[in-house]
Amino acid sequence: MDKKKQIIIKENGKVIKQYPKQNINSSKRESAATLHESDDDPIKTFERKSVLTEATPHKKTSKNPLLKSILTAVVSAILIGGILSVIMFQVLIDVKDGINNQDSSSVPSATQADNDKEKTNEDNSANTAETSNFTLESLHGFVLQAGVFSEKKNAENWAKNFSNSGLPVMIWNRDGQYFLLLGIAETKAQAESIVSQLDDKHDLYIKEWETKQGNVGLTKDEQEWLLAFQQKWEDNVKQSYNISKDNWAELPKVNSSDKLEPLVNRIEQLKSDSGLKGQKYLLDLMFEYEKVINKAGS
Repeated sequence: MDKKKQIIIKENGKVIKQYPKQNINSSKRESAATLHESDDDPIKTFERKSVLTEATPHKKTSKNPLLKSILTAVVSAILIGGILSVIMFQVLIDVKDGINNQDSSSVPSATQADNDKEKTNEDNSANTAETSNFTLESLHGFVLQAGVFSEKKNAENWAKNFSNSGLPVMIWNRDGQYFLLLGIAETKAQAESIVSQLDDKHDLYIKEWETKQGNVGLTKDEQEWLLAFQQKWEDNVKQSYNISKDNWAELPKVNSSDKLEPLVNRIEQLKSDSGLKGQKYLLDLMFEYEKVINKAGS
């Protein structure tokens, strides 16, 4: 069997080239026969050894490193900007709430300050109002006295007896005694005439009666009002059989006065009336008038 000699080149024991080239499949079929039938010299084999260094894996680099850096910077800026925006928004809300709370808390303080200032001005006006001693002249008349008691309870019991009989009475506390008074007139003769007209005869005693006299520190307005009151009372006691509410309404107005307030309130409660009921109103006013002096002396 004719054969051409082949040249085989190996590298590290691996065939890398052979001359001439031979079909691998036919070579495999003939290889066994060739080894036995050929008496030729064995084919020389040339080997080339090379030192292979361990290859390090090659990292795949980005085709566009600059674009990647830009995108990273943009994303980071967006995230940081978003976080800072949330923080600043919350800070603004807190500042706004603090301002609103400060404003709302300052308003009542300003209002309170105004009120305090106004009150102070009023107090100063009241304190700086000029006052002077004013002599309260006595109110004089003749009363129908139904009794005098050392105990208030006894006076109240007797007052009920008169009230049940249709006779209005009042209790006047003076010097630790309780006087039960039924009516008043300008003169003693008028008082006797009133007693004679009563259907139900009671043990009545006609007594001269007058309020205390004293000095009281009053403003000019208070003095003028009291002078008008004295004149109005004296006019009414002359015609005590007929008391008119409209007549008392002619009194001048007086500014707020602690000293005169009880007397003013009693006048506002007056009703037009006649007879003993009208006279009782005059006794009530006489009693409140005297209290003005009592308060000044206390």
